[in-house]
Amino acid sequence: MNFITWAFLCAAAALSAAPQKDAVTSLVQRATDEQNVPSISVAVACGGRIFHATAAGYADLEGGTKAAPTTLYRIASLSKPVTATLALHLAEQKRVDLDAPIGKYVTEWPTATAQPTLRQLLAHRGGIRDYRSANEMFATVHYDNLSAALAGSVLQDPLLFAPGSSMKYSTYGYTVAGAVLEKATGQTFELLVQSVQPSLMIDNYFRLTPDRARGYGLYRGKLSNAPAFDSSLKYPGGGLLASATDYLNFLLALNANKLLPQDRVAEMWTPMSKSPDGRSGYGLGWMTGSRAGHDYVQHGGNQVGAQAGMRLYPKLGFAWVALSNGEHADLRKLGDAIEAIFLPASANCPTTP
Repeated sequence: MNFITWAFLCAAAALSAAPQKDAVTSLVQRATDEQNVPSISVAVACGGRIFHATAAGYADLEGGTKAAPTTLYRIASLSKPVTATLALHLAEQKRVDLDAPIGKYVTEWPTATAQPTLRQLLAHRGGIRDYRSANEMFATVHYDNLSAALAGSVLQDPLLFAPGSSMKYSTYGYTVAGAVLEKATGQTFELLVQSVQPSLMIDNYFRLTPDRARGYGLYRGKLSNAPAFDSSLKYPGGGLLASATDYLNFLLALNANKLLPQDRVAEMWTPMSKSPDGRSGYGLGWMTGSRAGHDYVQHGGNQVGAQAGMRLYPKLGFAWVALSNGEHADLRKLGDAIEAIFLPASANCPTTP
């Protein structure tokens, strides 16, 4: 192939991709404006590769800092799929046992309390309670490690049910899971996360973090600063920071079996609980479902000053990640609109992004 032919093909591919990229950019800008949120950052993968990343609005309204695809946001419960992936990674290395009672690792677990397994915790079937009040969601106490966070939250609380007998969504259950991983390895949770995806980090309240978005909410219908809170109580279940492109790279690496072998990925994405209609489920840290005849895995998240959402269609290699520093953002609606551009056919992905 001579240079002129190659250049022509590249130009043709770029032109074929341009309308879809423009459409995604327009959707993100419109959602930011119509939903009155400070910013939204989105990254889209098509055909197993990053296709487009864009952002609208401001990461810091007072400082006038515009948002970018590389802006770091609180990803809330999108932390849970990362923690689950980490747990299965360590299980594959035989550094932790998914099915051992957690007292094997968390020796301070009360002897009178039944012991869930790590697998049950990841599937929200461990019997651990969730938040009791808004005060817990706005906690400002800082914990140096997850064992301390566990002692400061649910360690002495009775279980809601016998482990494995039911399901109750619980961010605190992931605090317990994280304590297991720290105890099993002797490493901090952040170092463990970065051994799987180096670009991800904990939302350390005291750390000066460049490019981190400020959080906002609505007060009497107007944008206002979100209250301060400390994520150290719940790093594994809702306390990580990432950019949209960081998280999308995590999804693509996982889907390409670069983080886990295929059998472990399948284990993680197999529902342990299902909705009453059977159309959706929850595996180990991941929600499952289907649309337009294609299976997907997904998760959403919301917390003080943040909203997050993602969905991955493994067989199509199609995924989107959307992050906002407005806690009232509707990212599911935006994600559905993005999917409408590309689905139902994976052939809607241009050959060359």
